[in-house]
Amino acid sequence: MRRFQLSRTCWVVLLLGIGWVMPSLWAWGDTPNSSIYYMYFDEQIPLGLQSGQVAVLHEAKAQEVNLEGQTRLIKGAKNAGLKIGTIEPVVVIGWSTVEVASAVSESDVRSSVSSLVRTDTADFVSPVLLNQYGPVYVTPHIFVGFENDITADQAEKLLADLVAGEIVARDYAGMEHVYYVHCQSKNGFEVLDLANTLAVLPEVQFAEPDFLATGVMDLSPNDPYYTSGSLWGLYNYGQSGGTANMDMDAPEAWDITTGSASIKVAILDLGVQLDHPDLAANLIDGDDETGHGTGGGPYNSCDNHGTMVAGTVVAIINNGIGVVGIAPGCKVMPIKIGVASASSPPCGNSFIAYDSWLVDGLSWAQSHGAKVTSSSFEWGQSSAITTAYNTAYSFGLINFAASGNDSASSIAYPASLSSVNSVGAVDRTGTKASWSNYGTGLDFSAPGVSIWTTDRTGSAGDSSGDYVQVNGTSFSSPYAAGVAALILSYDSSRTPAQVSSLMASTCKDRGAAGYDTTYGWGLISAANALGTFLNPPQPFNLVSPADGATGVNPSTTFTWTISTNATSYKLQVATNSDFSPVTREQAGITTTTYQLTGSSVLSQETLYYWRVYAVNAGSQVVSTPDHRSFTTWRDCNNNGQDDAIEIAGNPALDCNVNGWLDVC
Repeated sequence: MRRFQLSRTCWVVLLLGIGWVMPSLWAWGDTPNSSIYYMYFDEQIPLGLQSGQVAVLHEAKAQEVNLEGQTRLIKGAKNAGLKIGTIEPVVVIGWSTVEVASAVSESDVRSSVSSLVRTDTADFVSPVLLNQYGPVYVTPHIFVGFENDITADQAEKLLADLVAGEIVARDYAGMEHVYYVHCQSKNGFEVLDLANTLAVLPEVQFAEPDFLATGVMDLSPNDPYYTSGSLWGLYNYGQSGGTANMDMDAPEAWDITTGSASIKVAILDLGVQLDHPDLAANLIDGDDETGHGTGGGPYNSCDNHGTMVAGTVVAIINNGIGVVGIAPGCKVMPIKIGVASASSPPCGNSFIAYDSWLVDGLSWAQSHGAKVTSSSFEWGQSSAITTAYNTAYSFGLINFAASGNDSASSIAYPASLSSVNSVGAVDRTGTKASWSNYGTGLDFSAPGVSIWTTDRTGSAGDSSGDYVQVNGTSFSSPYAAGVAALILSYDSSRTPAQVSSLMASTCKDRGAAGYDTTYGWGLISAANALGTFLNPPQPFNLVSPADGATGVNPSTTFTWTISTNATSYKLQVATNSDFSPVTREQAGITTTTYQLTGSSVLSQETLYYWRVYAVNAGSQVVSTPDHRSFTTWRDCNNNGQDDAIEIAGNPALDCNVNGWLDVC
C-alpha cells in the first residue's frame, strides 16, 4: 500500500427509511449549521451539530469501550480539563458516544474533540453531526472519486501531496477512479474539512467521508399475529373493504411463471433469518458487510426488517404454511448493510451503517450474479453511494427503492436516483397511502398497507409468531423488484431499461391518465407484464403523414395508434413499396411517435413508403394498412418552407411559372 501524508479523517452517519413516518430529528441538537457541511458531488449539504456530546472510536474488536478503556478516557479527559459524563456504546463495534458537559457551542465541541485527540486515549474522535434523519459520525476514511481523464499516477500524486494517510483500495467496489483512503488524523472535524477541500478540486469528481449513519425504516408492524387469506396485494377480490382487482395479479402471472431459480434479487437490508421455514430454501449467496459474520442473517435482536422484506419476494409457494412471495420461484440474496440501532425490544425503526457497507453490498450483488436489487430505506445523499448504484445499473442490475414514508412531495434518497426505480405505496382500494412519498421521479406504485409477510420466528421477531402484518414503502419496493424478477425469469436478456419500460407500459393506471407524480406509471401488474410475452400485439393504424400526402417535411414526424400488448415499435421508410432496400429504420421506439432528425432526414421531392411493426417478446404485426406513401417537399432555398406553398402565397416568387422559386 502506498503511504502519504493525510491531514484529515472522515466518517458519516446516515439515516435510512424503511417503514413509517418518523418525526424530524433536528430537535436532537442544534438546527443545521451552514458552516458544517459535506459535499454531495458539487452541492453543499448542511449538517447540524449535537452539543454536549462527541463520539469516540476504539478500533479494537470490542462492542464497547471496556472498563480499562473507559478509565483511560476519563483520566485523559480530566488531565485535558474536560468533564466527561455517561459513555454509551453504539451498536457498531468500537464506537461510543461520550457526554462532555462543556461542549455547548460549535467552538466548544471543536475544542473538546481536539483535546480528546491530544490525550491519545481513543483511536478517533468525531463530533456528533445531524442530518434530517438523525446523528452522523465522521470516520477515519474518505472516498475520493477522480474525473475520468485523470490518470492513476496523477490521482495518487495529488493524494500524496494533500493527504497524510494510506490508500486502502483503488477502484473501490468496482467504481472506476474511486479511492478509499484511511486518514492519519484522529480528528473528525479535520477529516471532514479535508474531504470538502478535495471535493472542490477540478481533478476530483467527489470526495466525502465514509459516514456512519443512523437510518429509519419504512415499516410499522400493526398486528402481532398472522391471519390467513389477507394477501390482498397478490389477489384482491374486494375483501375487507378493498376494491377488486387492485392487486398485482399474482395468480394470473404464476400461470405463466413463478420465477426462475437463476434470477437473484439482492435485498440490501439488516439481514434475513437464514433458517426461516418459509424462506430458507429460497435464500442464496448471502453476505454480511457489517463485519459480524452473519452470512447475511440478523445480528442483534432488533435486526428484523430484512426478514419481512424478503418474505414479500420469495416466501415459498405451496408448502402448506405461512405466506407466499410475488416471485416464489426466484432466489433472494440477503446482504446485511446495517445494524438496528437498538439491541433489544422495543426496537424502533432506526439502524446505523457506514456508507461503505452499502457500497460494498451493491458490489457484492453485482459480482455474485444478482439481477435485481431492492433498498427499503432512506439515506442521506452520498456521492460514493450514488456512484455505486450507477455502476450497478451500468452492469445490468435493475434497482428499486422505497419512495419514503414521510408524506412528502419529494422522493427519498436513494429512490430519487435516475439509476433506481422509485416505488410508492397504495392500499387495498388502489389509493396512495397517505404517508407515501410522491412527486417528480416516482416510477411505480405497489401494495404497501396491511401487508402480511415473514417475521423472525418465535419471540425473536416483531410478533409472537412467525408472520407479521406491516405497512410501508419498504414492502412496495420488494414487491416491484419481485415483478422485475418474474420478467427476467421469462427473458433474462432484457436490460434494466427494457424491464422498467415493460413494467411502466403494463401498469394499472391510477390518478391522472398516463404518468403522474402521485402514482408514477400506476399499480404494477405481474400478469400484464408477463402477458406481453404470450399475447401478440394487436392491429393498429398509421396516422401521419397521411397516405398520399405531398409537401411533407423531410424531417417529418411519424405517428400511429397504440397496439395493445406491444412493448416497442419499429419504423421503416423506403423508396419502394416492397421496402427493398430500407432507407431509414429505427427500432426500440417506446412511444407512438417518432421524428426524423440529423442524418435520418429524408431527401427532398422524393416518393417514400413507410410502415411500423408493433413488437413484443414473441411476435410482431405489421400496421393496418401494411404501408403508406407520401412525397417530400422541395425547399430549394433552404429556408425550412415548402416552395409550392411559398409560390401559392406569392406568385411573384415564380415569374416564369415553372414551379421553381426564381431565386433558385
